Amino acid sequence: MLLGLKQDSCPVRKGALWWIRTRERDGDVQTVVVTVQSPELL
Repeated sequence: MLLGLKQDSCPVRKGALWWIRTRERDGDVQTVVVTVQSPELL
């Protein structure tokens, strides 16, 4: 929901680390995924 995507379009595995940031650009608020780390790499 944070990214504005359909529920089935972006699977999230248990234990994964997501760094999500919001910003305002040209008067619009945007949500940006900075990085995603899978549990195997943590």
